[in-house]
Amino acid sequence: MDYPKSDATVGLVGGKFSDGNPGAGVPASRDPASWANLVTDELINVLIAAGIEPDEAADNQLLQALQALGLRASTTALAGVSKLATASEAQGLSEATKALTAATLNSAFQGSNQSLVAAGGYQIFPGGVILQWGGASFSSTGAANLFPIAFPNAAFVPLTGNSGTSGLSIMLSYTALSNTGFTAKSSSGSGTYYYLALGH
Repeated sequence: MDYPKSDATVGLVGGKFSDGNPGAGVPASRDPASWANLVTDELINVLIAAGIEPDEAADNQLLQALQALGLRASTTALAGVSKLATASEAQGLSEATKALTAATLNSAFQGSNQSLVAAGGYQIFPGGVILQWGGASFSSTGAANLFPIAFPNAAFVPLTGNSGTSGLSIMLSYTALSNTGFTAKSSSGSGTYYYLALGH
């Protein structure tokens, strides 16, 4: 769809319609029926594509058609056009108006939500669940250990396993569990071990 540039008798000025200048003898542009029909048909085609019956008296049907065809913000009930979230917005795990691509979904688990350090790291998942791990120490009297990051709300349970102490067969338990760490006790002796901790 364009201005009727191919018809020199229309009298476009600068490629657009003009009111002319009667004082200078310049006539106003002519609105040819063929062009008016073309524009009207173009708009009606949008209504038809959206399943809307054209109504001569209505002045909002084009907007309704565009919305029906998806030119609107997406919601959980209606399809539409959505802005894409950035990696940092995805990592915030709270953006509710923007869409995620596969790449930004992957990014959502990274950044400040992830620390892949073998000696002590963590992974924050959507919904608030946090998995942490690390190497720590234990003793028969109890050794205090800190999580890589504090759980914002609560720690559920640290799962412990003996590691790095050759030939040692002992029972491990934990006490004083808090959002920031726990105390590990052994049935005898002392040493190091790895743990997994869940919380939120």
